[in-house]
Amino acid sequence: MLRRFAPYWELVRERWDGLSQNRRVAIVAVGLTAIFAVALLLLMQPPQQYAPLYTGLSADDAAAIIEQLRQQGVPYKLSNDGTTISVPVDQVAKLRLALAAQGLPKSGTLGFELFDRSSFGVTDFQQRVNYQRALEGELARTISQLDGVRSARVHLVIPEESLFTEQQQPTTAAVVLQLKPGSRLTDEQVRGVVHLVSAAVPGLQPEHVTVVDESGNALWSGGGVAAAGGMSDHLKAQRAFESALATQLQTIVARVVGNNNAAVQVSASFDWDQRQVDSEIYSPNGTQPQVRSQQERVQTTEGTATGPIGVPGVDSNVDTYQEGATGQNQQRSELRESTVNYELSRQVERVVQAPGKIQRLSVAVVLNSAAVDPAVAEQVRDLVAAAAGIVPERGDEVTVSVVPFTTASAEEAAPQPGLMERVLEAARLGAIVLIPLIALLIAWRVLAAQRAVLPPVPRYEVATDALPGGVAAAGGAVPAGGAAGLGGQREPALKEPSGPPPTLRELQELAKKDPATVAHVVRAWLNEE
Repeated sequence: MLRRFAPYWELVRERWDGLSQNRRVAIVAVGLTAIFAVALLLLMQPPQQYAPLYTGLSADDAAAIIEQLRQQGVPYKLSNDGTTISVPVDQVAKLRLALAAQGLPKSGTLGFELFDRSSFGVTDFQQRVNYQRALEGELARTISQLDGVRSARVHLVIPEESLFTEQQQPTTAAVVLQLKPGSRLTDEQVRGVVHLVSAAVPGLQPEHVTVVDESGNALWSGGGVAAAGGMSDHLKAQRAFESALATQLQTIVARVVGNNNAAVQVSASFDWDQRQVDSEIYSPNGTQPQVRSQQERVQTTEGTATGPIGVPGVDSNVDTYQEGATGQNQQRSELRESTVNYELSRQVERVVQAPGKIQRLSVAVVLNSAAVDPAVAEQVRDLVAAAAGIVPERGDEVTVSVVPFTTASAEEAAPQPGLMERVLEAARLGAIVLIPLIALLIAWRVLAAQRAVLPPVPRYEVATDALPGGVAAAGGAVPAGGAAGLGGQREPALKEPSGPPPTLRELQELAKKDPATVAHVVRAWLNEE
């Protein structure tokens, strides 16, 4: 392996030997500068990225947390008027655990640690006040741990015990909740807060507890759940339906694409109008009226009737002046009466439409492109449409999108570096790569310039008759009739080589046999340079 690189090493050494002193110093200086610059850039740390450790802190919690960070030597930044503390992004989780072990943050409230600092001379009234303050602080801390609640304050009114039961005033409580952005409490959660407070305070009944949010909207009032945030019963029912349907669809889709690879959102529109329709329909379905009852009466009369006979008229009776003759004739009469009663064709219909009819249903499904094949999206769409009961004629629709998911939360995500920081980082990486290349380019240009400026060195051969033993030696640039040697001795005469140059071994043997002559030749080379 070493023999393969021996010719290249000889070439480099030959070029190095051909350089002047100034050029050698310049190349060494450039190389050392490049090494120093690369080492400096490697040791330089990029700008430290900070992430929020806590937000929305009170002044007391912020001061206590900063004191702990100073004792641990952790750098920090304050923002939002001192309510937000940011630390290096790689230390957020560790610091949160360490501060939580010390009970920080305390949300600016004190619990039963008020009694840790006992002192003499405390009156009974002060003890009752401290107990009430400690109870309020402990309840506020517990409620603040609920999902969706950022902070809480509890106010208790505990009257003094009376000797007469009918004169005893009830214990009351007021709870103020500050919710996280975009969060809201369900009715079950509000009831849980009320029962938590009533169970922790002696003699406190749930109907004597009032719960409001940071906007002043009553969440619990008068012993029942109030319209949360002004939300009507219809809107709460709609959101409950959307949440239940989204949970069902999420479970079905997760069986296909896996957990944390899909998100389902449902939007429903309801018709809350209540309608009552009364209608009377005669001759339903075009049928003829039906006979209810029918009565028919027929009367027939037969007999002989007596009456005047003869030729009627005046002329036949004037002359005789006789009475007209009478005679008998047969008669028959018939009387027919018919009564038919028909049933009235009537249909009475009363339809009451209950409120809450679905007018339109929209379902949106988002799939993680990193774990889901886009070809599966169409199958997921058909599955969701069937499970949700989509009716296209009603205007329902299902949308399935395949996009990349992100796992970074908004609060703990590291802030993106600015334009200047990105430019400096790019310049740092570029310098690490370019500085060694520039140093190599300068060295190569110096060697190339040296090779172009220096003319080829003529080769000479020491005359065989001038060297002892008549051995030829290959040498350097000593022209014929060179300078005088040491001790006034005459330098051996050199002539143009007539044969092939001697090998390195032959030169080594010559140096061993006649070192004085070789020393004269080397001195001649030095004098020439």
